[in-house]
Amino acid sequence: MALKEKLATAIEDLSTLEVVTLTNKTNTSVNMNQETTKIFDAVKASLNQSNLVGYSRFELDGDSVNFVSQDESLADLVEEHKVMVSAAQEARKTLFDSVFAAAKEGVSGLLK
Repeated sequence: MALKEKLATAIEDLSTLEVVTLTNKTNTSVNMNQETTKIFDAVKASLNQSNLVGYSRFELDGDSVNFVSQDESLADLVEEHKVMVSAAQEARKTLFDSVFAAAKEGVSGLLK
């Protein structure tokens, strides 16, 4: 992957936040002792057997979309989805705060 493509991917990753909660009645096994990207690939491979419980996407410009199942039997999973959205937003805020603090410190150092 060229540097330009890597930068475009990094910007896309930083400018969007997605949380997806799925349920699967089959016993799909995913080896959790591997690289994160391989775990995501294994989960993606089983998506055709899964039911969507919740999907939330937030973009840096404020656009967002949110879906949660109205199936009452999934109410506990919908609540878990909400918890994961909050946790993901907090993690993203912490990341941005760290990046901005480092940038501010770097600029301050250049101006001295």
